[in-house]
Amino acid sequence: MKTQPAAQTTRPAAPSAAQPTPTPASGLAEFGKKLGVWTKQNYDPAMRFVSQAELGILGWVILRAVTFRGSFLTAIFLAHFIRMRYISSAYTRSAVQSATGFIDRQLVGKPPVVVNAWATAKTVTKNWMGMTMPAGPQQAPGPAAGAGAAGAAGAGAAGRR
Repeated sequence: MKTQPAAQTTRPAAPSAAQPTPTPASGLAEFGKKLGVWTKQNYDPAMRFVSQAELGILGWVILRAVTFRGSFLTAIFLAHFIRMRYISSAYTRSAVQSATGFIDRQLVGKPPVVVNAWATAKTVTKNWMGMTMPAGPQQAPGPAAGAGAAGAAGAGAAGRR
């Protein structure tokens, strides 16, 4: 029977002080800094583009729904999404103001029927956009609130007799 030679254990050579070992983290940190600078430089133009694109897509979806080539439900959902963006994003508000101003300028000198239709559409949209959204989950009234409301209702009924 043959015996296998004992495994030789060698220790890795210790790195000398003259040769610094590159760390992958330093390369990632540098890349992260460059990416952060690039993101800060391009965030505003990108958000303006996205807001304008959303309005363009909404116009396209509404046009398709009106011509019966698309779904009205899609237009409703997208309009509600843009409404939420309008409430929460200054970029979307700016894009809506820009688009409204552009259409207003295009309608100068057009027949009064067209101008009135646009004014009506703006009024309806402003009323719909101006509706307030709930701040968060509503808390159920406690037992004291219910008793107070019942007492107030009873007092009002007694006063009317």
